[in-house]
Amino acid sequence: MADRKEKNISLSVITINYQTDKLVTDLLTKLTPHAGLEVILVDNSPSDTLRAKLPKRNDVKYFFVGKNLGFSGGNNFGLARAKGEWLFLLNSDTLISTEEVLKLLSETIKSKHLVSAPKLVQPDGKIQNNVGFFDSFLQKPVNFLFARPRFLPCSSVNKPVQVDLLTGAAMMIHNSVFKQTGLLDDKNFFMYFEDIDFSYRLHQKGIPVLYDPDVKIIHFGGASSDQDTRQKNKNYQHGLGVYLKKHRGNLARTLNNIFHFLS
Repeated sequence: MADRKEKNISLSVITINYQTDKLVTDLLTKLTPHAGLEVILVDNSPSDTLRAKLPKRNDVKYFFVGKNLGFSGGNNFGLARAKGEWLFLLNSDTLISTEEVLKLLSETIKSKHLVSAPKLVQPDGKIQNNVGFFDSFLQKPVNFLFARPRFLPCSSVNKPVQVDLLTGAAMMIHNSVFKQTGLLDDKNFFMYFEDIDFSYRLHQKGIPVLYDPDVKIIHFGGASSDQDTRQKNKNYQHGLGVYLKKHRGNLARTLNNIFHFLS
């Protein structure tokens, strides 16, 4: 990650674009400039069409990569160039105001957590289950044996709660966390399960996650991946297999393929 002593940046918002230009510009309309906040845009698209559509803002740093680095690679590219003490990994298919981002940051610091997630709400008002737990063997042996995430029914949560895992659409992370866990695993994960893998590494290091339902983000979901459903399914199955092999070995991956525990 970049030298954070260069500028007085407290928070870096990192967003990956893959042919979602309209969504990115809509997001920037709500994510207005604020002192100490920078926006890192990493463009994985095949063509540099977004640049001309971006507002002329000093807080927005745009990087056209020229190839698709995937979710993990794109975010790691952004992290390497971010100057903030805090990093907010935010999907391009979301809408959130600067005020809500700063509210999540404030509550995370106040509660002395290093990682947090907001409430994700679909345009139709449905609340997504984006946080959860990793069970012990005594709690749920099958979940434990397959490192299976158990998601919290977020529609029933009305106050901040501590959890084990969060999904990749919106992740607030202190920069010190990456020194303990490493970055997102872009060597093994292109798309899907990189967030669960990262969460599992958080869990192994004893780093809890704050879920704050008072901070709400509109999440459209699947804007990039749904452009090619065949590739989406292929990426999902690959990510699942890699996740199981990495944390539970080849036997777990083979058994999952037979009994479909996770898919």
